[in-house]
Amino acid sequence: MNISSHLINLSGRRRFTSQCLVLYAVLAHQGKAGALEISHEALRSSSS
Repeated sequence: MNISSHLINLSGRRRFTSQCLVLYAVLAHQGKAGALEISHEALRSSSS
């Protein structure tokens, strides 16, 4: 895999993670069961 392909894949993964964080934050705000815990886990995994 060349460097540009790697950077594109990394960018896509980060964008997906960001979208997931926003989704679960909105669901948690709406009171959906388990959404806050999932958003915290996604944030922890994206920070490492």
